Amino acid sequence: MSGAPGIDVDSVKTRILDTLGAPADAPWYAAYSGGLDSTVLVHLLARICRDTGTRLVALHADHGLHRNSGEWRRRCEARCREWGVELHSTRLELSNAGGLGPEGRARAARYHWFREVAGEDAWLFTAHHRRDQAETLIERLTRGSGPRGLRGIVPVKHIHGMHVARPLLDTPREAIQAYAGQHRLRWVDDDSNLDSYFTRNYIRNQVLPVLAQRWPDIETALGRSARVMADAQQILDEEAADGLSRAGDRPVRGDPSLEIAALRSAGPARRRNMLQHWIHRETGASPGFARLNRISRALERYPEDGGGLRWPPVDLRLFRDRLYLVRPWPAPDNALTWDLNTPLRIGECMVLSARESTGAGLKKDAVAGGVRVVFRRGGEKCRLPARRHRHKLKHVLQESGVPPWQRPRIPLIVVAGEIAAIAGLACCDPFAAGPGEPGLEISVDYPKRGAPVAE
Repeated sequence: MSGAPGIDVDSVKTRILDTLGAPADAPWYAAYSGGLDSTVLVHLLARICRDTGTRLVALHADHGLHRNSGEWRRRCEARCREWGVELHSTRLELSNAGGLGPEGRARAARYHWFREVAGEDAWLFTAHHRRDQAETLIERLTRGSGPRGLRGIVPVKHIHGMHVARPLLDTPREAIQAYAGQHRLRWVDDDSNLDSYFTRNYIRNQVLPVLAQRWPDIETALGRSARVMADAQQILDEEAADGLSRAGDRPVRGDPSLEIAALRSAGPARRRNMLQHWIHRETGASPGFARLNRISRALERYPEDGGGLRWPPVDLRLFRDRLYLVRPWPAPDNALTWDLNTPLRIGECMVLSARESTGAGLKKDAVAGGVRVVFRRGGEKCRLPARRHRHKLKHVLQESGVPPWQRPRIPLIVVAGEIAAIAGLACCDPFAAGPGEPGLEISVDYPKRGAPVAE
């Protein structure tokens, strides 16, 4: 396989298979916008895949943000037909939710669609190159980022359940342009890239050229700094993981949680590092120094300071000697019917199961016809075994140490209009199985949700 000016195709192939670790016997997916960089990427991958026998699928997402986006889509389709590359394309509908700007919403929608098409653990290739890395570091320096941000774009990362790989990350833009020229490639030009109102465009058009006049190797130097910062962040992550393991790191009814006392015993710098690692692991967000310091001080003053941190997508709360990272979870409005023979999945966050037992759980005969599953609306009552009177469900949950924000999401098992069990906590009379009586124990599992990691 011959090389091209500035890009040695065999080296790219070796980098993908050996350094990045992409399997040749599974499909490769390429993000294909139609611009110069992604056009070169798809052309390169097509050559490599013909050599390895790997299936290549190009993915084009039309965000509808540019007046010519429909024409770009047609050009991508034409190029892929010319190269014999399979193409999937779509027109995305962008949501205004989540507090993201237009670019953030487009990126979120794009990766969500990539995941839908490619599936779990797929390998997705993007065309990020050395100049993209330099722009990223400069932008993050202006935001006061620490080592996690200043490691820049990493060569391969697990994002939205996929392996996202950047085989051209160390490649100069000039080499990409030379490759396109040699192969007479055609691409689309996005004129919005010339608008220096946007931060990335300003860095690209105004800042980097000035820096390069003084330091011609500025892109190489910034790439080297990114690699050093990646090493530093790895050490910090290992230190944080060790500290979290000693801090009782575990989910409680689906919400990740830590022991406040263990966090307080760490020094302020280590505590901030642990919190930053934990929050990033669970949400993909990276709170800045001020927010980390705020929750660190609240931990020092607990229980006098019972405040937390509300910063979407992060919601931290302190309750009964633990720090919780609250997962958003809307309870279903309608009752659900459950036959108890197979697990009942409720949304993406909860699974109910019934296990046969003796002298524990619900009386098997009492629930032979199935049950309904509902959630708190207020005012519910039940009578626990060995108690003479019925109690408000609110008080039962308080006694059980259930945090206030979790109480609306506790499943209630209803038989003949009465609460028969508080799933995962207790059964109610007269539905509780007695000694030696066949029963069904109800358990609640909370599938782990992956963090929507953002670059």
